[in-house]
Amino acid sequence: MNLIVYENGRIKSYSLSEKDEYTIGRRDTDITLETRVSGRVHGVLKKRNDVLTYTDINSRNGTFYNDIKVNQQNKHMYSPYMRLF
Repeated sequence: MNLIVYENGRIKSYSLSEKDEYTIGRRDTDITLETRVSGRVHGVLKKRNDVLTYTDINSRNGTFYNDIKVNQQNKHMYSPYMRLF
């Protein structure tokens, strides 16, 4: 399973096969983003039985999934498309 990130006009692919939990952000994270809009540690992506769940870690700009702000009640990812600002 891979996570595809489109950022600054480029596409990056991250393998999600090594572990079950990945931090996402712009510094000291498993998946590092170049954008200044994301937080240092913006959120956590968890994999369980091939289902991905994303939790925003109180980031300033939030995380949106299909234009709906992610929170504890609606944190599941059902497709590979998500924007982090």
